[in-house]
Amino acid sequence: DSSVSLVVTSPPFLDIVQYAADNWLRCWFAGIDVDEVKIAMHRTPEAWTEMVHEVLKEQARILKSGGHVAFEVGEIRNKTVLLEELVWQAAD
Repeated sequence: DSSVSLVVTSPPFLDIVQYAADNWLRCWFAGIDVDEVKIAMHRTPEAWTEMVHEVLKEQARILKSGGHVAFEVGEIRNKTVLLEELVWQAAD
């Protein structure tokens, strides 16, 4: 609790990116078995928003007072879904 000054993250962009396939080399260099990493993949904006809500709660628990979060997201599905708007909903 309250032990981290900075969190940098980029959550999965719903079901459009294959993170295991895209990050196998990073995992290999870090000594991580990519097949052992549980990666959240959500098909609906509602399920994704709930996952982000849980992530934000955990980040709030671990952050020191005055800590920062860098949370990188973008738009998907031909810009019809703006993930940054869903992050704001999840933070509510």
